[in-house]
Amino acid sequence: MTAVLGGDVDTAQLSNLLAHGVATASSTNLSVQDGVSSISVTGFGFTFDGDGDVTGGTSTGGDFNISGGLHGHITGLSTPVLGIATSVEQNTTAQILSTMLSGNDSIVGDSAANTIHGFSGNDTIQRLGRTALLFGDDGDNGDDSLAGGAGEDHLVGGTGGDTLAGGGGANGFEVLPGDSRSSLASGHPKRLDHITDWTSSDFLQFTGGPVMTGRVLDFHPAEGGRVMLDPGATDTLSRVGADTVEPQRR
Repeated sequence: MTAVLGGDVDTAQLSNLLAHGVATASSTNLSVQDGVSSISVTGFGFTFDGDGDVTGGTSTGGDFNISGGLHGHITGLSTPVLGIATSVEQNTTAQILSTMLSGNDSIVGDSAANTIHGFSGNDTIQRLGRTALLFGDDGDNGDDSLAGGAGEDHLVGGTGGDTLAGGGGANGFEVLPGDSRSSLASGHPKRLDHITDWTSSDFLQFTGGPVMTGRVLDFHPAEGGRVMLDPGATDTLSRVGADTVEPQRR
């Protein structure tokens, strides 16, 4: 599946669209629009009951433009359209995208994107342009690849062995409890999170309690590298070879 997304999925709402939108439907298209916002789902074999509610069919793509800036174009789907219709009725754009982006996806955030989620699966997320929040997955151990743009991005790989690249700017890399599935001692370094373009202006943040192991390549405190730990948590930091780690609490 391939998607181009923009805007903020965490803040966009569908209430006005659902309350005032006009729906149209056929065996290959299901759409609703209110003059400001619109959602259109394409596919094949769409069926409907006597009240006009969708009962079956397969979606192959979709377009949406939601008041507040969220917009997107998605292709390459093979998803039951009933699940998408149910998500729309729940008035949450996050649920819609979670349904549509449930596989191994290639996602590009356009110049307007500021929050992007890969949800489940092994996803590749690339940010073009300014500052953004990039979230790899939704707790399914997906091995995601996240790449920030020219701005000051914040990257959260999620569970699984993720590859993170901040791009330009001063970027933050956040690790949550259980995000990494392995440790250096296990002999499976590919299951670790890897940051591939660390610079002296970046920072690494451990949040929310105990986590497993992550690896930072090319970490130099003398050049301004920082490790951020949550106050009150018990943490263990290890160094490899001649590296020096001097953590400071926020």
